[in-house]
Parts: sequence; structure tokens; C-alpha cells
Amino acid sequence: MNYFIFICICKFNHTNPCIPYFKVVIHVHWHLIASQRPLNLKHIQTDYSHYKDLDRIYFELYPIRFDLAKPLEEEMAVVKEENFQIATRLDIDNEMYNRWPSFINLLNQGLKDCGIKQVASGEEVKKLFYDPVKGEIITNWFLYKDLTEASFLPDNIGALAFSNSTGVDWFFDWLVMNSDQFIRRNKYWFVNIAFTQLFSFVTNPFAKSSHLEPKILNLADIILKSYRN
Repeated sequence: MNYFIFICICKFNHTNPCIPYFKVVIHVHWHLIASQRPLNLKHIQTDYSHYKDLDRIYFELYPIRFDLAKPLEEEMAVVKEENFQIATRLDIDNEMYNRWPSFINLLNQGLKDCGIKQVASGEEVKKLFYDPVKGEIITNWFLYKDLTEASFLPDNIGALAFSNSTGVDWFFDWLVMNSDQFIRRNKYWFVNIAFTQLFSFVTNPFAKSSHLEPKILNLADIILKSYRN
């Protein structure tokens, strides 16, 4: 039997201006991060060509997401009962508050290293989502450092589907233009984080994103071709 670990990424929106996207859990993504052993894709792939395009790529890419899951240490495969807790919304809010200062320090360190003005408020952080120059630079910095915070931009762009979903087309185009590089160097991030968040954005009924459907289909084809070659 194979075991898998999923991380539930919840999108929030908080009234505190320093924390612009924390509170009210309404958008949940499951990041597949680890498996006990590699999967054989040939055993789980099938023909989805008769599905509508977005449904088709969802099913075709899910085996690839499993394939990219990181190996799970054997001792982590079993969760001890005394270590298992179900977090309440208050627990999650408190954890977000506790992590926010450290994240801002890290973000500002990256901006400083890249010669970009540091951020001082939540509103300044939000501007990064719509700025292709700064957004690309800081995401590349996170990826270069191999930090989990590389999910920062795609996670929050995915959450914008519920609020201001215009102005993020640049991120789709950037992924397409640099897909070869990401597939070679950052395939896990490219598929299981960036693409997955953008796919959730395009399929979100609250987002005005129908014009982005060709872009997400293009990204999906790039990923699928990389596995077929």
C-alpha cells in the first residue's frame, strides 16, 4: 500500500492591513508533497480524451502530481495518535500571525538581495502579485534558495480568484515562456504548486478568467509532453 501526505493550503482574508490574505477559510487546495514509494504511471493513466478540456487535463495531470510527490521517510508513514491534532480556525489564525513576521523578514531579505525596495505593509506585499518584474525576481530568488516560500506568489494569485482576479495574466505568460527551465530545474514547483494554483484560479467560478483558459491548456500540454518525450 502507498501512503501520501497532503498539505491543506487555505486562503484567508484578514481585516488587519498587515495580513491581507489571512482569515475566513473558503478556498482550499491540497498540495501533494510526499509518498511512501514511487508510483508507476502506466498503471494509473487512462484515456480521458472524451472529457471537456479542463476536466481532461485535471485527470491527465493528477498521476504526474503523484509521480512528483517527494519520498516519505519510512518512520513518517505512520502518524502517532498522540501527535495527531485537528486544528481549529483559531489555531490556524494564531499560527498565521506567528509566522507572518518571519516571512516578512525573509521576503525583505530577498528583495534587498535583488536590489528591490523592501515592503512595510500588507498592501505593499499585495502589489507584488500584480508586478511582473518584482514578482518574477522574488519568485526566482525563493527558487534559487530552494525555499518552500517559493509557493508565496502562486498560492496568493490563486486566492485572488475570490477578490481581484484581473492583472495576473503575466504570471501565466511567464510560466509558459520559462517552462523548459522550470521543468529542468523546478519541476515539482512548476507542476504541483504553480500550475495547480493557476488551474484552480481558471476553474474558480468567482474569477473572471475565461480568457486565461487557453493559457492553462497550453501549460498543461507542455507538462504532458515533457512526460511523453
